[in-house]
This record gives sequence, C-alpha cells and structure tokens, in this order.
Amino acid sequence: MDLPRELTAAIEEAAASFQLKELQESAGKIRSVYLEEKSDGISIVSKEAEAMAYALTRMPACYAAVRKSLDLTLEFTEDVPRTLLDIGAGTGAVLWAADSLIALKKAKLLERESSMSSLGKKLAEYGEDVVSEASWASFDLVNGEIGETAELVTASYILNELREEDFLPSAKKLYDAAEKILLIVEPGTPKAFARMRRLREYFISIGGKIVAPCPHMESCPMPEDDWCHFTARISRSSLQKKLKEAEAPFEDEKFTFLAVAKKESGRAEARIIRHPQIRSGHIILSLCKKEGPVQLTLTKKDGQAYKLARKAEAGDSFDE
Repeated sequence: MDLPRELTAAIEEAAASFQLKELQESAGKIRSVYLEEKSDGISIVSKEAEAMAYALTRMPACYAAVRKSLDLTLEFTEDVPRTLLDIGAGTGAVLWAADSLIALKKAKLLERESSMSSLGKKLAEYGEDVVSEASWASFDLVNGEIGETAELVTASYILNELREEDFLPSAKKLYDAAEKILLIVEPGTPKAFARMRRLREYFISIGGKIVAPCPHMESCPMPEDDWCHFTARISRSSLQKKLKEAEAPFEDEKFTFLAVAKKESGRAEARIIRHPQIRSGHIILSLCKKEGPVQLTLTKKDGQAYKLARKAEAGDSFDE
C-alpha cells in the first residue's frame, strides 16, 4: 500500500523547511512514547517539528491501518456512510484514508493539538474536493462534548492513550456522535486489544451492532493469553527510513480495530486472524468463528476455497 501521491508530495514539501537533525530528535521522542504505550492522556506532540516528524513517521502507518480497517468494514455495509467526523484527527490520516474508499460529501476533523491540526490543514490543501474543503476545529475528547454527528465517526490511536477513568465515558461520546458507524482503530498490542475487548462488550450492552472484525455478537472467544490483531503494509519514503533508522522500503503496522453500527448489519461468516500457513499441497487458516478460534486445513481437493485461501491474508473474511 502507498500513500496517495498528493499526500506524499505535501509531506515532502512541508518537511523541506525543517532541519534533518530537528526531525530526528522529534521522531525519537515520538517513538519512545509509542514504545512505552503511554495511556495517561499526555500530549505526545506539541511543537511544529514534532508534528512534522509525526506526519513522516506515524501518519503513513495510521493511514494504512485505518484504510484496511475501513475497507474490511465496508465489505459488509450496505448503507455506506457519506459524512465523516474524525476525533483526534492528528495530521489527517483518516481523512485521506476514508476519501480513498468512500465518495464523501462532507468531512470535519477535531484535534486537540494546534501543531497537528495546523499541519493537517496544510497537507489537506493538496487533496481534492472533500479533503481540501474539510473543516477543522480544536477539541479535547475528555473535557469537551462533541455536539454534532456524522454518518461515520472515527477515532484512531487515541482511546488507548486515555486514563482509565476517561476511557468508557469518551467511548460513549464517540458512539453517540455516530449516525451509522463508529470505527475505532488502535495499536495491535495485547494492552490495546484488552481495552478493545472491553469496548466491544460495552457497545453491545448499549445496543451497538458489531460489523467487523468479529463474525458474531457473542462474547469474544479469544483466549485471555491471546489477542486479535492484523497487519497493514505501507511503503516508506527515503526520509522516513532515515528518521526511523530503517533499511526496509516498507513497514508493517500491527493494529486492532472495531466497527460498530447503530442498525443491524451483515458480517463475515469467519475472519482470518493469522497469516495463512501455505504448505506443500495444503493451506492452514486460523479463523475466528462464533464457536471460537478454529484451524481449517484446505487442499486442492477443496477447489474454490483452496484458491481463495492462497490469495487470502490476515483480516480477510472467509466463507467456507
């Protein structure tokens, strides 16, 4: 997966006004915060150089995770949302990801840090139609009331950063603002999934309908010592490789997500939750089904199912 060309160009032009050393220092700070998995509501980015480093090092991964999550959600969404409200928008990754999949009519982005929203608006000027015309506003999810709704409400990489006492009240605000679908994306870690699992139970308890990734509305059958997560691969720019001190031309972003609808929706019969194991003459799929995680072995004798499995990847729905 690649970032939209317009976004890549926008990031490169914006980065040209900063010194490499300044960006490297800011990138190091951001990386350390993410590695420590802070969840106490602290500000990760407050300066212009930090916002720029975030756009270079974290925005592509966020774009990839959200785009894949939304793509898997839309697979079973008949009534596709056309308006977007993104909470904790950062530099606008969700806006670009949603625009690549949906014919949006309107978008609004809410972000607490002015350095992030300022850069996000500048990058959005390179987009077309809804991206460039999107409105931005300052907003703190913990201390403010959203006060408006949209057909699709999104929140990526923010709930996991909140203090425990702010977690569910903030999630309720997001749910109330969604007219059709709420999409939440978080890091693919055991800690983040534990919170996502709680969110799933909570949303079901207040009437939410799970769209993805879960193939059912029953209690999560995942063992306590395991966690549900997927991977999105995104290309790296040469500058990003320098800031991340990496050589690979791509990175794999591990993420977990939850899509909740206000009305009953279709959902997968089963979801592939591990990379398919392709062996000589057979393929092993790890699936999540209503009865729990199961393994399915397919051979050439299984015909079309075997052919589909050869092209499948973790996160895909699978109909036996």
